[in-house]
This record gives sequence, structure tokens and C-alpha cells, in this order.
Amino acid sequence: MIEYQSCISTPFGCIAILTHIDCVERVDFFALKIRPGLSSNTFSKEAKKQVCAYLRNPRFQFDLPIRTQGSEFRNGVWSQIAQIPFGTTSTYGDIARTLNSSARAVGAACGDNLTPILIPCHRVVSQSGLGGFMHSIDGFAMRVKRWLLNHEGITS
Repeated sequence: MIEYQSCISTPFGCIAILTHIDCVERVDFFALKIRPGLSSNTFSKEAKKQVCAYLRNPRFQFDLPIRTQGSEFRNGVWSQIAQIPFGTTSTYGDIARTLNSSARAVGAACGDNLTPILIPCHRVVSQSGLGGFMHSIDGFAMRVKRWLLNHEGITS
């Protein structure tokens, strides 16, 4: 079981943050509030502060080191996603063309992103609609994606 250092209430539930000493390892969304563990550190407090700042102001730009664990391809996808500016979207196909890959492979890498919001995979959509989020195309995950896009002024 993961012991998150922070849990932040949101209109859709909560955002839980797992940090290491000096980086964010994971950001997860839950429909219900969870209790954070007792192991907190200076960095986890800064991560919580920055996520709260984003929730107040969607133009907030994160300045947090992230520990990504993935293949060269996945890291390339996440790097492309990190460059999508606030208030805009990109398609799986656009990213795939940049990386000489397929939209489906880009979608799989998006779903494997362990630090959503920090690497804003909610800004990646399909050519014909929202696409998926967190390996899902409906339910709670899509409610979160819609909320994040609306929060940034992007109508879904």
C-alpha cells in the first residue's frame, strides 16, 4: 500500500502526492479523501503548496523535480506533453508524428504517466474528442480530465 505524504481536497475528490526526499514520484486522483501517511518532509510540503497553487490558479507553473520511470519512448512522450502550454491541447496523433510513432503508443504512454498535472496528460486529446485518461475512457477518470480541462478554460 502506498503511503502518500499529502492529500489535497478538490471538487472531484482528492489529489494524493507521493514524494521522495527531493522529487515527486507519484500523483494520484481519488474520488474520496484518503489519509496521508505520517512521513512528511520539506519537499512534500513544497509539492502540496504548488498543487494547491495550481488548484487556485490554473496558470500556475510547477517547479518541481519529478522522478519518471519509463522507457526512452515513454520519457519522450512525457517530455512532449510537458511542453503543451496552459489552455491548449495536443492530440495523440500530433505527438506521435513528432516521435515517429503511433497515436495508440502515445496513448499508452499517457496512461502510464505517474505524475499527471505535473506532466499535464489531461491536455492530450484525440482528434475526434477527449480521448482517455489514466487508461480509462469513462467514469471517474474522465470526470477528472473534464474538470482539469475546464479548470484551464478548455471546454470539453
